[in-house]
Amino acid sequence: MLALAIIIFAIYCLWALSNIRTPNPRVVSYYGELQSAELIHVARLYWSNPSLGMDFLISKLYEFNETLRLQMNPVNYELDQSLTVNGGFYKTLYSNDVSFFAEWRFNRIGSYVKNIPGEGPVIFYNYSLFYYHNYTAPQWGNFILYPMLCDPNKYADLTYRGEGWWYIGIPADFDQYVLLDEFSIKVVIKNG
Repeated sequence: MLALAIIIFAIYCLWALSNIRTPNPRVVSYYGELQSAELIHVARLYWSNPSLGMDFLISKLYEFNETLRLQMNPVNYELDQSLTVNGGFYKTLYSNDVSFFAEWRFNRIGSYVKNIPGEGPVIFYNYSLFYYHNYTAPQWGNFILYPMLCDPNKYADLTYRGEGWWYIGIPADFDQYVLLDEFSIKVVIKNG
């Protein structure tokens, strides 16, 4: 009789324990890497074409996220840019600690003569240029990217040296010369 009572008590304890440990899943709104990356994309798109307007781009991002139900929280932003004699930057800071920063610095290191077909010899100024993007978000910290540059006018000589460093040759008769990075963001070099 005692053995039967112990068996029944053990079965009851196992049944009670299995009911206590039943998984009870909960749905949590997660604001993570995807939402932060989308804000970086919006900042890059804005700086490649500021005439679109940041408010317009943010509103389109919210519309897109509504269709996917990605829980995009509203953010505020600050925009800043600077073009100086030796470089410049574009900066976007969001209220959720996500930021985009593109910076370039250059200095003239010499000149050379290049024979251009149909134009003859042309004086070029040679520059050493450093260009990078810094993406910051709480999920990944700082992420540095060295975008490739191109010359839409096809006059400049571009040589990539690695890790954001370039040699740039620009015809001396330009006051300033505009290169584009792979995201169509302008990198302005002032001749002088």
